[in-house]
Amino acid sequence: MALPESEHEPLDPDAPARRPESGLVPAAPYALRTPAGPVALPVGETIIGRSGSVDVQLDSPLVSRQHCKLVVDDEGVTLVDLGSRNGMLVNDRFAGASTRLQVGDRITVGESTLTLVDARQAPPRSVTRADLRHAQTQSFVAVRSPPPAAGPADDAEVSVTTSASASVEMLAVVFDRLLALGQLEKAERMVTRALAGLLEDASARQQVADTAVATAARVALRLARASRRAGWIDYVIRLHAALGRPLPLATVEELLELVRQVRGADPLLLRKYVETLQSRAARLGPAERFAVQRLEALARVVSG
Repeated sequence: MALPESEHEPLDPDAPARRPESGLVPAAPYALRTPAGPVALPVGETIIGRSGSVDVQLDSPLVSRQHCKLVVDDEGVTLVDLGSRNGMLVNDRFAGASTRLQVGDRITVGESTLTLVDARQAPPRSVTRADLRHAQTQSFVAVRSPPPAAGPADDAEVSVTTSASASVEMLAVVFDRLLALGQLEKAERMVTRALAGLLEDASARQQVADTAVATAARVALRLARASRRAGWIDYVIRLHAALGRPLPLATVEELLELVRQVRGADPLLLRKYVETLQSRAARLGPAERFAVQRLEALARVVSG
């Protein structure tokens, strides 16, 4: 949703930018797209971390106070780990102590994904107060970047990723890593709100991405298996019931195996879901009707 014109404060990549700590700095050849909006990366260092004194603040327990920095020089941009506990991902792969970046690379720090862009080819507008309020509500990102001179805004250059669908898909990368490290409680705490937001969107008939639904179901089933909590099985059923669609057959088969290990799934919830699908059987394709038959078997096992 476009912001009121009075709240737009565009970035002129050819004009010098100011930071409170260092005064006048060279023009920004690159920018970083954050969940709060794009922010300039001037020549020199941009610190990313949880501390309130860094340039890009990510308010997450997975982020160290000074987690990493982006160094812009004549050769390009380098991502440098500042001794962080959890490291970073670049294009979904673990980054080393120092990684040279290319325009378009995606950097995952904690739950946030930041994208490097060329400010000279696609000048971003600066992050405004309205962006920060929205981002702190949705994605917990604040950018300590003073506004440059006012001018006309260009909404076409703004790419803010704060939807529930995007949040689930971004968090899944870090979730998988934490679960692999045996940090179940931290992994569960990190994704719970994003999964709840996706369910709320589905229940409100808002558009949700199919990839996010598949990711949410995968994450919830992994949580059910690891935590032995049947509530995550119920979550998968609630999500697909809200969407009014059958579970994928592969997911039903996984559930048939899982409910024998994790007891306590809600039989009434599952039965109501199956009955709703049965009432729509004439509109389902052959594969979906077979999935409903397998859901009927699942309901019998859960009712036990």
